[in-house]
Amino acid sequence: MSKGIKRAEISKEKSTQVFTQVRIDEQTFLKGKILAAVYDISFNRLMVDAIRHEIELYEEANGPLPKPDPKAGEAD
Repeated sequence: MSKGIKRAEISKEKSTQVFTQVRIDEQTFLKGKILAAVYDISFNRLMVDAIRHEIELYEEANGPLPKPDPKAGEAD
């Protein structure tokens, strides 16, 4: 990625995509769309990179997060 934004490394483990809806205020959304255009990436890619970056920062400071429960996303 350009402009000093570091793309978090993608997990080496095979992962399944999860489709979700995110509620976000209009100003943040619009500025995010502009930022994504500046970096020539999709808004979705910008959000994924931001979340991965936050996970990376947290784990550097606090150690690894627990492994997610694969059944946690399943409906009862």
